[in-house]
Amino acid sequence: MRDAIAAKTSARDVPPTPKMFAHNACFIGSDQQQLICPLACVPAFNFFDAWAHTIPTLLRARTINNRPCRFFWRGANMSEQTNPSLLLPLILVVESSPLEAEQLRQVLSQAGYAVSVAQNGNECLQAARSNRPALVISSVTMPLMNGYALCRALKYDDALWNIPLILLSDLSEPDDIVEAINSGADAYIVKPYAESNLLSRIRALLNAPIERRRRDERREEVLDYGGKRFTIVGGGQQILNLLLSLHENTLQQNRELKAARSQLNQLNESLDRQVHERAVALRESEVRFRNLVETSSDWIWEVNAHGVYTYASPKIFDLLGYLPEEVIGKTPFDLMPADEAQRMAALFSANIAAGKGFVNVENACLHKDGHRVVLETSAAPIIDRAGDVRGYRG
Repeated sequence: MRDAIAAKTSARDVPPTPKMFAHNACFIGSDQQQLICPLACVPAFNFFDAWAHTIPTLLRARTINNRPCRFFWRGANMSEQTNPSLLLPLILVVESSPLEAEQLRQVLSQAGYAVSVAQNGNECLQAARSNRPALVISSVTMPLMNGYALCRALKYDDALWNIPLILLSDLSEPDDIVEAINSGADAYIVKPYAESNLLSRIRALLNAPIERRRRDERREEVLDYGGKRFTIVGGGQQILNLLLSLHENTLQQNRELKAARSQLNQLNESLDRQVHERAVALRESEVRFRNLVETSSDWIWEVNAHGVYTYASPKIFDLLGYLPEEVIGKTPFDLMPADEAQRMAALFSANIAAGKGFVNVENACLHKDGHRVVLETSAAPIIDRAGDVRGYRG
């Protein structure tokens, strides 16, 4: 077989002629020898199909007898040696968003494909007729002609019907999937998708022939799902390809869900540790604060916005003869003579309204045994997150 297709020849021996359009050959050459792989007797309208299925195999042959290869093409209306990028399978991307089109172009280019871009369905059809792609990737949502309509136009075109078409969509309802089947799509991938999933579908479709599905040969099936009835028109390999792509979508989503759950579990564990550590730190801080307050030579206290004591340090006993628990729930004014209580209540109300504290204010209190005690009081407002005064600490 190798003798039948291999020959030592030069790229310049035979000039290109129109007749070679039906007898094209791809040359893989090293400096010492060339392997000639003819696509002989290929009808003109099937030439590009044969080319698309042959080139991936040729591109994997990087050496001949362990020598580096160079690739070139000889055929009608072509130069004897062409740019190696022309040997790459051409993928036509149909996307109205320039950003998404560029992102997809980069992914495909890095995977070793030649890429062209059309902004809508009409541009795609024109581009496919002038420079036939090996595969089309189209967004579903587009102006002028959406992805489903484009798919129907391709599949019922006698010259373009066997170009594989992948639909990309952020729609995953049963109606959308049935519409994809009925339009003749070969794969349906839900956004966001993993690049590996997309590239896997591309390789599978490029390596498998696309069957012809004429209108009179397509079967109708009625499906009841979720309380709705769907009519599916399709069959054979097309539905199998599309179901495989949906299965890959599901597997990818499951992998992402498991990864998200794992990250969530790790985050929860981290949060639990942080909460525990902060709770321990808070308790330690409270102990330090209480030790500091309860050994202070000053009487430390807190009142809420209504002036009611919520905390009193033990020093109150030395100053006024009360135990801390005896004043909790009372106000400072309950411990003052009537005239002093009136004066301090007015000052307290004004400071709360202004959100201010007070420093070194002298006020008279009554000892538990009834004698008068003059104290010097300083206090700072306790501000909540809304910026309101919710009490004083002094």
